[in-house]
Amino acid sequence: SGFSALANALANQGAKGAMLMSKYINDYLSCLIEVVYASEGDIVAFAGDAFLALWEYHPTRDTQRAPLLRATQCALKLQEDFSRYQVPGTDIVLKIHAGLDYGSCLGFLIEGNTRSLYLLAGRPLGHVGSAVDA
Repeated sequence: SGFSALANALANQGAKGAMLMSKYINDYLSCLIEVVYASEGDIVAFAGDAFLALWEYHPTRDTQRAPLLRATQCALKLQEDFSRYQVPGTDIVLKIHAGLDYGSCLGFLIEGNTRSLYLLAGRPLGHVGSAVDA
């Protein structure tokens, strides 16, 4: 949250504002992505200022709840470190929302000559949006 306020604040700066918006989003998301990767998560989709991350279950080394623990620790770290991110040079504060669910997912890779598409399906994907809004 806060990206709409940031976009509005930069809108009157024309091309410079668009470049600053891109820079601020990239800087912020890069910090978040580092935390996800450090917790052994994988970013599987981006949608505007949001992303979807998954934590894989490794049966040879994990308990069944280990991915949930890693995801929970990651979400808590993201909240702790980035829940009130001050955008440099502005009075805009970005806030983070996180939703968690647990369960099996299936991934499908569809490859074409010039593009590939990765699709995911599973119960947790339908529930995580509701968890973010809770």
